[in-house]
Amino acid sequence: MLACLTQYPRLYVQEVAEELGLTEDVASKNLRLLESGGFLKCEAVSKYLYYCLVKPDALLGAVLHELRHQKKDTEESVIRMVTALTHERRILLITILKERSPMGLAELLSHAEISEVAGRRHVNKLVRRGWVEFDQKTCRLLESKNRLGAKLMNIV
Repeated sequence: MLACLTQYPRLYVQEVAEELGLTEDVASKNLRLLESGGFLKCEAVSKYLYYCLVKPDALLGAVLHELRHQKKDTEESVIRMVTALTHERRILLITILKERSPMGLAELLSHAEISEVAGRRHVNKLVRRGWVEFDQKTCRLLESKNRLGAKLMNIV
């Protein structure tokens, strides 16, 4: 038996499909892709294929926790929260604000060496995604309201 199956939760395709609101075909296809990418391990038991994480980590655990334990719109909010941090300039802005929040927009953009047009675009995205508060000239990093946000903030 796979070592990860004794240490970490394992799910079979039908459970994953039900949990995510997918058909079994779609869930199975995506699980196979994750397995081929080295993220999951698979074990056949009787007529079921069981999957588990190869190397669970805190970030993935936090994402899964949010997806399982929050309201109906959580999947979208999790994606929006995570994708706010998919650009190096937004990560840089948050990193600067972690050290010196609040700070003026001009000072923040100067430290980040980002033009005002690009900087405002990135700050506005961080505001819409719940990471930053901006009141005309001052940017302030917001505290995370959930476990996932806290994990992401620690990584940044």
